[in-house]
Amino acid sequence: MADKNRNQLIMAALEAMPNMVLVDRGGSVIYMNRVYADLLGKDLKDIIGKDVEDVIPGTRMREILRTGKAEIGDIMTLHDHRQDKDVRLVCNRLPLFEDGEIIGATAVTTFESDSDLERLYTEMEKIKRENRRYRETIEHLQSDPLGRVIGSSPAMRELKAAIREFAASNLTVLLTGETGVGKEVFAAAIHELSPRRLNNYVKINCAAIPRDLLESELFGYEEGAFTGARKSGKAGRFELADKGTLLLDEIGEMPLDLQAKLLRVLQEKEVERLGGTRPRKVDVRVICSTNVNIKEMVRNGDFREDLYYRINTLELAIPPLRERQEDIPALCYHFLRKFNIENNSRTAGIADDVIEILQSYSWPGNVRELEHVVERLAFKNPETIITAEDCSFLIKRIKDGQTAAAAGLAAQAKAPETLAHGQGFTQEKAGQKNPSGNLSLQRDEAEHDAILAALKAAGGNRSEAARILGISRSLLYNKMKKYKITLKYYAE
Repeated sequence: MADKNRNQLIMAALEAMPNMVLVDRGGSVIYMNRVYADLLGKDLKDIIGKDVEDVIPGTRMREILRTGKAEIGDIMTLHDHRQDKDVRLVCNRLPLFEDGEIIGATAVTTFESDSDLERLYTEMEKIKRENRRYRETIEHLQSDPLGRVIGSSPAMRELKAAIREFAASNLTVLLTGETGVGKEVFAAAIHELSPRRLNNYVKINCAAIPRDLLESELFGYEEGAFTGARKSGKAGRFELADKGTLLLDEIGEMPLDLQAKLLRVLQEKEVERLGGTRPRKVDVRVICSTNVNIKEMVRNGDFREDLYYRINTLELAIPPLRERQEDIPALCYHFLRKFNIENNSRTAGIADDVIEILQSYSWPGNVRELEHVVERLAFKNPETIITAEDCSFLIKRIKDGQTAAAAGLAAQAKAPETLAHGQGFTQEKAGQKNPSGNLSLQRDEAEHDAILAALKAAGGNRSEAARILGISRSLLYNKMKKYKITLKYYAE
């Protein structure tokens, strides 16, 4: 009885196999399961005992019997009589041995259609991507976050030391600096050096989101809070960053009414969604960044004084690239390696005279502008070294800056007075011809003069002056701070 049950179990297992056939040493079919017979459109009584080549068109079973070698993963095509169409099968063929001699062979398919293969391939690729992402995350966490910040100038060493000292705290950090200096890079480094590094790091640009959406993005909303709100509501960035870090980029662009709500969240450590009545506790380390003079905004009533002192527990000023030009070579080669990897190119290097050209430029766009320039140069030289001949566009940019500076100097020399008060440059200094020929100084003087002229034309209205200059108001604030320009004779 036990043998009968065992044989029944074996036969049930064979019938469950996808398209299985068994032949003896002479190549005659001694077993085929019903699913395979149905695919071939044959009755089992017409199959058993027949030569396998008469049963399965194009079979390689006799080759297996001849060589004694298995074939795994072979693709074969058969006509499926059930669907009346050709199908591709993945077939495994195996020789069967007894005492070292071939006594037969068996074949079984593992997939019955291209869709099965496609699903397997998709799953394998998904697993590969996930493994690669996990590996990169582990390597990222094991590396020194500040080691990935390029620059060894005195200013950068001092900044990195301050970050190492305070990263482990929960202090709110204010990162200041011009556009393109890398404030987001330093914010990420602070998070990765902190005890919160395994939790969420959430970013939001306060200048990039319309005011009506910014509030819901920051604080979330409940069902029915406004037309179009999700039925389930939505968590805001503060909730998403719970136990982690939240970067409020361009904090100077936040509207005054939202500043009041932000201050309450920072003080009470709880957030209330739009349309909600229940406060939610949050444990978030906040990092703010800005390229405007927040102090000046406070004096002008554009930024809450109490919020300024709340976010300014620790201020870290990131120096512009023109003040740390010794970092330019290292940055150039970093961006070059990055470009080569991303584009599978092999730009060999950068000539010394190109580095000199790069170091003679004042980089108003800072590190971001330098990266774009290096990418452009590398694209032109996918296999060779970058030479000065490739830098004509940058040399023109430098000369245009010199021309603008000279025009600005001439305009200020003719002006009888300056109603806006600029402490950074005197009239006597502006009238000089800058005998040293320093490009950075020429550019600074030209910017200083242009800002004074725009403020004069706008009657002291900074928004109008920014429009005249073709820059944002926040950038104008930053430039006025840099050149110590005050509205001494104006009230906006």
